[in-house]
Amino acid sequence: MTNGANVTFRNAIVRAGKMIQFKYRSEGRELAEILRSNEPLGLGERELLAQLVTGEWCNTAGGQSHTYGDIMFAVTVSKYFKHRTKTDNIKKTAVYAECLEKFNVAESTVRKYIKLHEDRMADGINDIPEKLISTRILPKKGASE
Repeated sequence: MTNGANVTFRNAIVRAGKMIQFKYRSEGRELAEILRSNEPLGLGERELLAQLVTGEWCNTAGGQSHTYGDIMFAVTVSKYFKHRTKTDNIKKTAVYAECLEKFNVAESTVRKYIKLHEDRMADGINDIPEKLISTRILPKKGASE
């Protein structure tokens, strides 16, 4: 570790490093170069790193990895559903149909997205910064920040 590093940050890195397998150490070289550069990291990049070290973002056998854009899309659908049902007082069945038309997302997927969003909010993660909400610039499925 370098001198002058924040002790709390340094200890967190040491603990997170325990999950890295020695045989895969070369896989992170590109990321290490970026982190060692003077290039600033945005909220999207920080979120990806947080997901990487907590295991939220990983390539699982037979499963799909979640990119930041995928999570933002899920949160957008969830917020849309909640707004239409709670604020606009529209029946859930009608809003599920709207989600299918507007986002091409089935009812079961909308429910999954709502659960994902609620879990993230319970963990204190606010996925859509206020500046994006106020300008109505919302993410698309599969897009990165």
